[in-house]
Amino acid sequence: MQSRPNNTDETLVLAPPKKPALKRLLPLALPLLSALITFANSDRLQRLDRHLQNTFATLNATQNPHPAPPELVIIAIDDDSLVQFQQSPPLKRELYARVITRLMDAGAKAIALDVIFDLPGPDTMFTAEMPEANPDCSQRQPALPPNDRALRTALEKYQTRLILGVEQDQIQGKNDDWNQSKLVLPYCPFRFKNLTYGSINFPFGKDDRVHQFGDRISYGQRSPQGGSQADRSAEPPEETIPSLALALIQTAQRPLPKTPPTDIPYLALPGEAFRLPTIPMWHILSDENWNSSSLESGRYFKDKLILIGSTAQLYGDRHETPVGKMAGLEIHAHAAAALLQSRNLKPALAHPWQNALLTLIITLIPTTLLLRKSNKKLGRSPLQRSLLLLFSGGLWLTISYATFALLLLHLPTALPTLTLTVAALLQPIAALLTDRHYQAQLRKTLKRYGASPLIQEIIEQQPDPKLQNLLQERKEELQNKTLGGRYKISAILSSGGFSETYLAQDIQLPGSPTCVVKQLRPRSNDPKHLRLARRLFDREAKTLLQLGAYDRIPQLMAYFEEDEEFYLIQQYIPGNPLSTVLTLGRQLPEITVLTILTELLQILDFVHKNNVLHRDIKPSNIIQRTPDQHLVLIDFGAVKALETLEDQSIRNGENSDQNLTIGIGTQGYMAPEQQLGNPCPQSDLYSIGILGIQALTGLPASQLLPHPETQIISWHAHAHTSITLASILNKLTHPNPKARYTTAIEALISILPLLPNPGYTQSIPLPLTPQYPPTTALDFTDSQSDEPIEDPTDVDQPTRLWSPAAPHSGDLPITAQPPTLPPKTEDSKP
Repeated sequence: MQSRPNNTDETLVLAPPKKPALKRLLPLALPLLSALITFANSDRLQRLDRHLQNTFATLNATQNPHPAPPELVIIAIDDDSLVQFQQSPPLKRELYARVITRLMDAGAKAIALDVIFDLPGPDTMFTAEMPEANPDCSQRQPALPPNDRALRTALEKYQTRLILGVEQDQIQGKNDDWNQSKLVLPYCPFRFKNLTYGSINFPFGKDDRVHQFGDRISYGQRSPQGGSQADRSAEPPEETIPSLALALIQTAQRPLPKTPPTDIPYLALPGEAFRLPTIPMWHILSDENWNSSSLESGRYFKDKLILIGSTAQLYGDRHETPVGKMAGLEIHAHAAAALLQSRNLKPALAHPWQNALLTLIITLIPTTLLLRKSNKKLGRSPLQRSLLLLFSGGLWLTISYATFALLLLHLPTALPTLTLTVAALLQPIAALLTDRHYQAQLRKTLKRYGASPLIQEIIEQQPDPKLQNLLQERKEELQNKTLGGRYKISAILSSGGFSETYLAQDIQLPGSPTCVVKQLRPRSNDPKHLRLARRLFDREAKTLLQLGAYDRIPQLMAYFEEDEEFYLIQQYIPGNPLSTVLTLGRQLPEITVLTILTELLQILDFVHKNNVLHRDIKPSNIIQRTPDQHLVLIDFGAVKALETLEDQSIRNGENSDQNLTIGIGTQGYMAPEQQLGNPCPQSDLYSIGILGIQALTGLPASQLLPHPETQIISWHAHAHTSITLASILNKLTHPNPKARYTTAIEALISILPLLPNPGYTQSIPLPLTPQYPPTTALDFTDSQSDEPIEDPTDVDQPTRLWSPAAPHSGDLPITAQPPTLPPKTEDSKP
């Protein structure tokens, strides 16, 4: 492997863990769906909105009724009037004539009659030759009876200030096979040139209620040429007939709103808004009531706009409105009041796409904030998030009602409120599914890393019996599993954050020899990251293959990729790890320590000459080989070639700010510069020096603390050794890497004179195998102070990712920065 001038660590940028699909899609799916439904503007949605607007209208009419315009008066043919006149519908037309005359003479500005005079009066004598109705007025009319004659006289006299009602009937054929509209005009003798017509029709909404102003009717039917000139001149010109209320305002020459009216803003509940200005018709013809203080002999009607029509139950002229069932005459009065007061109830947004956009904004903001970023400030539990979503829906409902009541504008309300409510109801379901997803992920992760002591401790502390079985399930899954078609797993040796190590048999070789399988697991299955991991894995495999040429380093037998996981097949080294010798409180002789240092420096010299750093030299990564008792350096999971990852697409990508170099190693054995993410060859020398001091003192590496001023490790009081060896170890563990030995061979040269003879390490195996079981840590005391050793369990901590900001004491937190590949784990141990 060729060296390069830069030794920057190669870092694999890991993507954040994916959230459950429902958790990711829910914040967008509901708002988008509601926006699409709003844009479609279906009849069902219109009815839903109308029902909600009806509720708003009723609430507003109940809590905030508006007074009727003082110039508008209703003359009602109520039940009392029918009793006083001793008549049943229809009334005699002579009564209408008398009421019109009296009101006009009193100074009324205009009078609109919500009555259809399309037929001769009930006292007319019909003959076989005379048609029942004569809409085109083409035939000569018979002599009128007294009642019709009286009404005709009144209409002719006050025609410039009168409005007669007309309507458009719908004629439906048999079996609903055809539909035709028919214009119903006044009876021919009641038509005059200057008489105004007003439509009494009301359009019904999707909810069968009267919301809009009266219909306009296109009128333009002329008499045929055979009719007389007088009859043709009596017909109204071709035009569009306005609603009765609009015709009343126009006839009275009152100003109209600049914006064409859309919906009727009802002032109050039925019978409430016009209670005071509603006068029974019989009061007009009763001299006693006419001359009363309320009517003042007619002066009350001076400059008034008057609507005459029926409110009696016998007439049946009642329609459903947003505020309740109301007489047609009262509906016309509400429409006229809205025109006089310039009160126009209309949609706030004219086009469906505008309503859809507003609906999307209203629903997207709370659902996104609460469902996607709801773990801190905006809601910690599903119940809190549900309540906040319900509050958001209620808030929009309140805003819509306030806009309706104060500004007379319709906002899209029903669907946004319903969407937020559904999101609130789905939140506990989504949380439940999310919890199950994370539980499944947790089970999968715990099972996958079950060989790790830390994971086993976590599982043992869980009360859930399902988790207690994870280790057994994992063992059953791996038992007799074959990797690469030839490596049959027999045991799990170790498990770390990024890898797992197995003992396996190569079933394709005679005798099925034992080997070690190291599985490397990238945390992201993103194609870009997998490509990078694959390149790094290939580089590490080539490095291990190169290092395996030395008999003190395990040989690489094979490497391959399977199911997006990478496997290294290494030589199995039978023996005991050095950690079984360097027990707490056990101080090894100086000659034994010199032998350990000599063998390790020889191995390290070979490693560094191949441009590789080990970066995790510690007792558990050193095996005393059983056949010859020589030391073997294992676990090159932290191996890094001294090269720079030239992948600008990764470094300059979206996560380039996270592409930082981090330290990999074990607390106590890591050099200061390695903790900061700047390892060098002298960093491995530092680890060997710490290991030598540990062997001499019997202290764990984590308790070999530097002096607060010089930063040099204070250890001499805990061991008896020669000045020369102490000087060598001090130089190996100097805090400044430039003050240490430059190379491993330089350190080895300084140690060789201390050995009994130059060939000592080649001819005599190391006397390291313990002849007695080590005593417990509590039995050992410091040789100088007789005080118990602190933290006796901290002999050899596992390899960890080291944050540069982490303190140099206690357990080190796992950094949130992305780990480097190849990953670090415990390697094969018998």
